[in-house]
Amino acid sequence: MNAGQIGRLSERYPAHGLELEWIVPSRRKLLKSREVAVRVHVLDVSVTGALLAAPEVDGMVVGDKVKFRLNGDTGTATVRHIRMSSTGETCFYGVSFVELSEQMSAELFDAVAVSRGLKWSDIDQAWLSAR
Repeated sequence: MNAGQIGRLSERYPAHGLELEWIVPSRRKLLKSREVAVRVHVLDVSVTGALLAAPEVDGMVVGDKVKFRLNGDTGTATVRHIRMSSTGETCFYGVSFVELSEQMSAELFDAVAVSRGLKWSDIDQAWLSAR
């Protein structure tokens, strides 16, 4: 597993119960589709990325682009680091956002805004500035 090391690009805030699905290669050869949707927990989120907790994905390495879904919208992120939990049951993935729909960015940034006590428009402007 390529763990990768990257410093935080912006401050992250807890994402209180936020979950999404990401689309990853299937481990099962019998499935016609080579991709499956896996539910992941968003532990924290920032204007540039998030920390996710999910099962380990075989073959995923730092630098991979992954698709994810939130309430029907699809986005893209780049894996920046991968770390196995101390129990070995969960993997932590640091991702940076590449492409987000307007609705998806609103939902993610609402999670940041609530934690920061700010309005969504303030977070949206911070995200645009970080790009």
